[in-house]
Amino acid sequence: MESDVTDVIESAVNTIEGIEELTSYSGQGVSWVTVTFTLERDIDIAAQDVRDKVSGAVGELPLDAEPPIVQKFDANSQPMLWMALAGLDARELSDYADQVVKPRLQSVPGVGNVLVPGFREPMMRIWINRDKLAAHRLTVNDVIAALGRENLELPGGYIEGPKIELAVRNLGLFETVEDFDQMIVATVDGRPIRLDDVGFTQLGVGDERGMARYNLTPTLGLGIAPRSGANLVDVNSAVRERMEELKQDFPPGLFYDVAFDGAEYVEKSIENVQVDIVYGAILAILVVFAFLRSWRSTFIVSLAIPTSLIATFGFMRIFGFSLNNLTTLALALSVGVVIDDAIVVLENIFRHLEEGEDSFTAALKGTREIALAAMAATFSIAAVFIPVAYMKGMIGQFLFECGISVAAAILISLFVALTLTPMLCSRILSITPKHGRFYDMLENGFTNLESAYSRALDWALRHKIVTLAAATGIFIASLGLVPFIGGEFAPAEDMSAFMIRTEAPVGISLEAMDLKMQEVERVILEQPEIRSGFAALDIEERGQINSGIMFMRMYKPDQREATQAEVVQRLRRELAKIEGLQSSVIEFSFYNVAGEGGEKALDYSIRGPRLSELDRIGQRVMERLSAEPGFVDLDTNLDHEQ
Repeated sequence: MESDVTDVIESAVNTIEGIEELTSYSGQGVSWVTVTFTLERDIDIAAQDVRDKVSGAVGELPLDAEPPIVQKFDANSQPMLWMALAGLDARELSDYADQVVKPRLQSVPGVGNVLVPGFREPMMRIWINRDKLAAHRLTVNDVIAALGRENLELPGGYIEGPKIELAVRNLGLFETVEDFDQMIVATVDGRPIRLDDVGFTQLGVGDERGMARYNLTPTLGLGIAPRSGANLVDVNSAVRERMEELKQDFPPGLFYDVAFDGAEYVEKSIENVQVDIVYGAILAILVVFAFLRSWRSTFIVSLAIPTSLIATFGFMRIFGFSLNNLTTLALALSVGVVIDDAIVVLENIFRHLEEGEDSFTAALKGTREIALAAMAATFSIAAVFIPVAYMKGMIGQFLFECGISVAAAILISLFVALTLTPMLCSRILSITPKHGRFYDMLENGFTNLESAYSRALDWALRHKIVTLAAATGIFIASLGLVPFIGGEFAPAEDMSAFMIRTEAPVGISLEAMDLKMQEVERVILEQPEIRSGFAALDIEERGQINSGIMFMRMYKPDQREATQAEVVQRLRRELAKIEGLQSSVIEFSFYNVAGEGGEKALDYSIRGPRLSELDRIGQRVMERLSAEPGFVDLDTNLDHEQ
């Protein structure tokens, strides 16, 4: 496969412009070539270039090779909903999932693909009695030839009449066990020899080259991958509703359960940010009220928050943004900023009112005087976020929506401050000649604070050298703390779910690998924090029965004592005790960027002309790193034993 197929495809696509990385996998009867392009390359045009190059290389592939399939890989189109289907025997379960469940799920809007690990295709098994075959002077090749000759459906032509025409269909395909058993294999001495004379037919399933289990119960997996660009929350919600509809017509004994739903964390995360936005808005209003000490002034300024944020939704719609972690974060950041311009405008209008001008004149003059300063302040803040949105690389891809959303909210707040705020001031803002006790109490506090600040500022201005030296010392000391802080792309998240990848030596049998997986499952399900576990072998259908994957769901954080990080560390120690199996515990993160190393936080690419030397260097690196504290789940993607 490597020399006849993989090398041919790699040579064909290697000349395409904008390739950042080209990797491949060659196994028994399968070849995977992954082409990674730079972020600046248009992926649709790049995919078409790949199709053109692969089409041109088809003539160089072996004659018995199937036509290559070119697919775009979208990190957001990976299965983020896994369900377990169980309760029937393997043949009935596979048939029901393939004929009923899978087509209904594929028709859900937004669903791009449905994976079915553990599926075993129904097929007819023909068992030949060697002695009976020899007694009729026949061979297995005669049976094979008869199947190709008899189990065939050909066009039967047409029956034409003066007014109508009928198409004739030749029903030549066998559909039942009896049809196969009655097939004529050959005619010997004038007597037809049927298949049941030399053997028998049995309705069964395909060879078991994988498996799926849910809580140690054999099952069939359903992995739902959203279409590129589809909303994950909407797709998963629609699929779960469709499964509830299908559940009403399930055969007796059949049941399903959700093994993993990535949309749950998305919904919870966005819900938390939305609550934070409300809290932030309330706190901002309270702070404004504490300083303005006027319900009317506070009401006028506070209207800038919902007005600016709701108007920002329109810009998000124009740019094709959705409510996700980054856009809701942008709205949360904007809550305290969008009222700044309104406060400045209102304060200047209030000053004119104190000077005796009427409300309309005060609003007009106050806004004119402060408009330029408000515009300068707003544009300076927007100038910080707009360049962030157009940063290059992966960081720019993440921050684009956040930067544009913040900048839009800030610019809209300027428009609100120069239009809505002065209009409201001209209508409802007034000066109260007499204030209450609460006003006087806050006024005394602000007066004392102003006096203390004045004294501190006076001391700093009279001791310039000491002030500069202290500021410089604090700055240098702060830089010294940077190495102790550390750095990471995104903080660890407790999603109450994680994944485990397992790998055994190449050549292990399916039965032995299944026993290893059961051992891992028992260790995991014994943990009190684990709610359920879904396990599967060869989930990508590459023929790699030595690799497995598990999706684990935990109880919610308020329902368990240990954190997810503590459970993961405990499992790493327990799984390391299982001999002949390498396990890696992977914590989910929606900010994870998978490269050549998959979900690993750090990966090195070692390249060279000889596999034996690469294997030696790779093992040496792993040995050195394993001796260092802090490194876990070390692995290499080179299976030299293949």
